[in-house]
Amino acid sequence: MAIQTYGELKTAIQNWLKRSEVVDRIPEFVELAENRINNQIDGPDIETVATLTIDAERVALPAGFIEQRSHYIDVADPIQRIQYKAPEAFWDYSLFANASGFPSFYTVEGRELVFSPVPDSSYTGKWLCLLRLDRLVNDADTNILLQDHTGLYLYGALIEGSAFLGNDPRALTWATFYDNALDQFREVSRRGRFPKGQKTSYSRVPVYSGGRTKM
Repeated sequence: MAIQTYGELKTAIQNWLKRSEVVDRIPEFVELAENRINNQIDGPDIETVATLTIDAERVALPAGFIEQRSHYIDVADPIQRIQYKAPEAFWDYSLFANASGFPSFYTVEGRELVFSPVPDSSYTGKWLCLLRLDRLVNDADTNILLQDHTGLYLYGALIEGSAFLGNDPRALTWATFYDNALDQFREVSRRGRFPKGQKTSYSRVPVYSGGRTKM
């Protein structure tokens, strides 16, 4: 049976565990698996373009924000890139910036974006970012990852279930299945992001130089 919804996932987990005493704990196993998945996946399936209204020095990050890929301020002509600075460099530079104007730089503090100069008007910012998957709550709930990469949810939850049961000899097998599913997801994501035959490079550097800034 195909696993397409949260209800079907819970049934599958119970079928694999074959332990009636853990039925009430299965939602916990799924939640722990979701935490694991959100910390490990990276690809177009969880990317979104968030539209932000930049009209103050501080603007809240999008809900569920994990990390950013690209960003710009959408003005009529031309679109303006906005440069990231580390917090200490941002505040050093801001001492010499105009009190207000078109925001040219930003940093991240806590769950907020901080801009300099302070916006002198209301601007529209576009942030391409990774967002956490919405948690599965109701039996009918689903998402693209559950539908297309079911093994991540199933084997991730089974790993958590085996940890709860303790000394489950199947744990290593499920961990291997999970790792294989994660490798497959990453390969599909890589092919989806880059044209066939294009050489790519990847480095964990701040987004202003072309890489990723992890918050």
